[in-house]
Amino acid sequence: MRKKLLDRFASYRYLYTTALGHFYIIVLLVSAGPSFGLSNAITIHKEDAVVWLPEQEIRGHAEGFGGEVLTVHHNDSSFTITAMPDGTFSFPVEVVGRSVISVWGPKNGRTYRSDELVLTLGYAPFPLVRPIAQVRGDTVTLSVDVTETFPASVSYRWEAASGNPATSAIYSIHHGEAKARIPETFGDYYFNLWAISGGDSLRFQTYVTRNADGIAAFELAKTKPSWLEQAIVYQVTPSAFTEGGSLADVTAKLDEIAHLGINTILLQPVFATHDGGQGYDIIDYFSVREDIGGASQLREFIAQARKRKMKIVLDFVPNHTSVHHPYAQDAITHGNRSHYYNFYQRELDGAPYGSNYHRDANGFIYYFWEGMVNLNYHNPEVQRWMIAACTHWVRTFDIDGYRFDAVWGLAARNPDFPKRLVAALKSVKPELLCLAEDKASVKEPFQMGYDAAYDWTTDTSWVSQWSWETNHHERHSETVFNYPTASKRTTLLKNALFNQKMYGPMVRFLENNDLPPFLSSHNLEQTKMAATLLFSLPGIPMIYNGQEIGNLKHPYDDKPIFRSGNTIGQLDSVGLFPFYAKLAKLRTAHAVLRSENMREWLPSQVSNLLCIYRWTATQHAFTIVNPRENASAFQFEIDALRAIAGNADNLTLVDLITDERFTSITDNDNRLLNIPMPGYSTRILYLSK
Repeated sequence: MRKKLLDRFASYRYLYTTALGHFYIIVLLVSAGPSFGLSNAITIHKEDAVVWLPEQEIRGHAEGFGGEVLTVHHNDSSFTITAMPDGTFSFPVEVVGRSVISVWGPKNGRTYRSDELVLTLGYAPFPLVRPIAQVRGDTVTLSVDVTETFPASVSYRWEAASGNPATSAIYSIHHGEAKARIPETFGDYYFNLWAISGGDSLRFQTYVTRNADGIAAFELAKTKPSWLEQAIVYQVTPSAFTEGGSLADVTAKLDEIAHLGINTILLQPVFATHDGGQGYDIIDYFSVREDIGGASQLREFIAQARKRKMKIVLDFVPNHTSVHHPYAQDAITHGNRSHYYNFYQRELDGAPYGSNYHRDANGFIYYFWEGMVNLNYHNPEVQRWMIAACTHWVRTFDIDGYRFDAVWGLAARNPDFPKRLVAALKSVKPELLCLAEDKASVKEPFQMGYDAAYDWTTDTSWVSQWSWETNHHERHSETVFNYPTASKRTTLLKNALFNQKMYGPMVRFLENNDLPPFLSSHNLEQTKMAATLLFSLPGIPMIYNGQEIGNLKHPYDDKPIFRSGNTIGQLDSVGLFPFYAKLAKLRTAHAVLRSENMREWLPSQVSNLLCIYRWTATQHAFTIVNPRENASAFQFEIDALRAIAGNADNLTLVDLITDERFTSITDNDNRLLNIPMPGYSTRILYLSK
């Protein structure tokens, strides 16, 4: 508890000072004021704090004041309360900005006063709102859904955003509602909603799309970012990217990354961290790590990426903080007097994945990594804190999306919060990507509003089992492609692709920040085989930095991947950089490779090969995989090919990887088209008439 000695005199002033020889006489005129008692007679049971909701309940105890009237001073105002018979008291306050609170009580000619409590609201004084667009004919009706009110008075104003395909004037404005007529020009029409309080304002946004099918409004539960279908992601660990470990080093190689065919960069956490490294032990969600260059380097990195038409996704860590976060440390120091004591999970709640809980010496619950302690998402202030932190980076740096780390744990403990978070973020930027580090093989992430999830199985005992992974080993990559029994590889791969439903877009990968390098456990041919398959499937392909040069360092080792004095290509000794660049180029060029349509194309005889048919309304392609060392051959029935090609004759299958051409001959007696398949190979065959 803070100890403050209060001066017994309310005011004083010097009358005059005069010098007599070497002596100085100081005369004071004292004006009498109330006599104060020591502060420990009245105590407030809370420490100073940044708070994340305006409504706060203050509790305390007034020794010897049972049943008596006390005066609460809150900034420049005051009000009275009555203590309970045992001297305890409580009262609500609304915190807007900085609030200084104290409790006074008169007794026996003296006034007793508590220490001052200082509470500061952590975010701008505005409500949470959702801008709503509803379409009827050519007219869109714009309205406001206030999802969280705020004490201050707020008004609303609509405007058409700049850069729309054509002018769409706002009219019929009334109490936060407005209308706009959408022109015939195709495209996305954005509308800004301004929340205004005093001299401050905050922008929210929604949009409608006009195309050949008519006009459709943005729908939170259905609309995905329009750029997601073409995304090719490159995950970066800034601290290990080069020996310099800074964002400036990543910026310097953006041209090479763009040449690789990347259009989306996922940065591992850039927020202030205690231990450095990959950066998942956050100690400040509102500042950029100084060891990777601080806010100035992040701003320059984003600016340069924008010039290259790249999207920027930040890796955000909502499940836990570092135990060294000031809030956790405050809770350790002050116990339940700390405002942040209940910011953290302290109970074994029996939620899914609860078998992975551990408790540390301070009573915090965590999953796998001691020192990364779970937040309590049943606390509404924790929810509002995370919403404020996430919206901060969207508003300040105009990022394009988030990957939400370990959100499987957060969602297991409180499945309602992700819906609220996604709604708040997409009310600021509706095209924002919300990627869940969770299973695409279950419905829940998509029901919560996430746009995409990971290519993980439904196994809850193994939280993050990659669908192509057959066994977990921290240092070796054990997959369907190097399974010891070669004859079972095709069946395992088939099961991974067709026997497990995926409920929405998924991130597909061979490596990420948690996995050992693929090439360390597979040969080069197997690596190219798997990479080709990955880029030919539905989903969002992701490359982990260093994967494109065959880097063999484990991500957990945090060793430099590249060198400032060498290009990425110069460090590629195995030929993977041009190979991945070609895969990315092919995926960008051929819509059929990005299509959601996929089914197995059954072979006529051969069982050790897997053929995957991909199609759009106008394009057809086949991905054939031979996961075994021995060469084989796949046979297409020509009549079956002709049937999907509109009964055209003389069809040609072009291997997009090797440029080989395989042509059907109409008078072929056995009516089969033979495709040789080398060992450890994947062909992408494009059907041409």
